[in-house]
Amino acid sequence: MNIKDAKEEYKKTFYLKDDFVLDLMFATVLSTHYIHIDSIWLMLIGAPSSGKTELISAFFKVPFVHHISDLTENTLLSGMNNTVNEPSFLINMGSYGCILMKDFTSILGMRKEKRDVILAQLREVYDGEIDKKTGNGKNPSWTGKANFIGGVTDAIYSFSEEISRMGDRNIHYILPEWDDEDRIKACVVARKNRQKEGIKTHRLHIQDVFAAYVEELIKTLPVEPPE
Repeated sequence: MNIKDAKEEYKKTFYLKDDFVLDLMFATVLSTHYIHIDSIWLMLIGAPSSGKTELISAFFKVPFVHHISDLTENTLLSGMNNTVNEPSFLINMGSYGCILMKDFTSILGMRKEKRDVILAQLREVYDGEIDKKTGNGKNPSWTGKANFIGGVTDAIYSFSEEISRMGDRNIHYILPEWDDEDRIKACVVARKNRQKEGIKTHRLHIQDVFAAYVEELIKTLPVEPPE
């Protein structure tokens, strides 16, 4: 399987005006494999119903990818005294991984104090080291590498200064806007490929295809990243 095959499987179910976004997403995920190079954080910027959610969901089964649906001040590192189930997202992820978040816009909509805390934590994650001081004696910490792919609306432009502090390799990709012709094409694809089975079945198939492609590609990657 090659990237063209993976893209075609996606486009059998979902209309994609420009499939270069998948090149970027695969590159971001695969660069996670090289733990000693800088993190890459990719933001997919588009209007509601522009396809951000389906693009990100397609990578849910890929190795070392971890999906997060919501963020609070205690999500990444909890600090709770729980000896049964570790609640900290980063500790469960391990020393490296690629974080997926379908709705980064929800963070931007938080009150400023809470948003500032979370964005500061994300900056530390980007830098590869974060710790948390608690009053109960449990002070969790994490070191490693985390790449990131998030979906967000153009509301991100209102927070450009705050977002820029998250990291120098914070890449913004603006999804192409749809015109009437694109909407017609999307409807044709939907009707043609979703008649016999529900969308959930197609979505799971794409996730399997993307996971298989990445697994095969990892086996061919050099030990050291190319210069």
